[in-house]
Amino acid sequence: MWDEPHNHHLFTSSVLRDVELLISLVAEHEMVMLLLEGLPTLKSMEMRNWTWPDHIFSSSSLEDKVIYCTMDPRLRGPGTDHVPILTLLELPIKKVDSVPVYDWWG
Repeated sequence: MWDEPHNHHLFTSSVLRDVELLISLVAEHEMVMLLLEGLPTLKSMEMRNWTWPDHIFSSSSLEDKVIYCTMDPRLRGPGTDHVPILTLLELPIKKVDSVPVYDWWG
């Protein structure tokens, strides 16, 4: 669903079986993919082509909290093929007023 057909090595029958399980779990738990379609997350060291194996899934209830979900190939470490995925969420934090605690033994 999210990779290009020329990466045919990713579409073996065993991989497709595993993907069916993933897709059914994503649907069953009403999850959404946060990383935008078309953002590659791995550059194969052997074949030197880009693929899309890494994704960020979230419950649909958190989708509106996402400020961004992207990747940055410039942050790849030396000798690594996966690209870091950067995700920023805006989550509310309730302020709790602290109650003074007395230190009788201090």
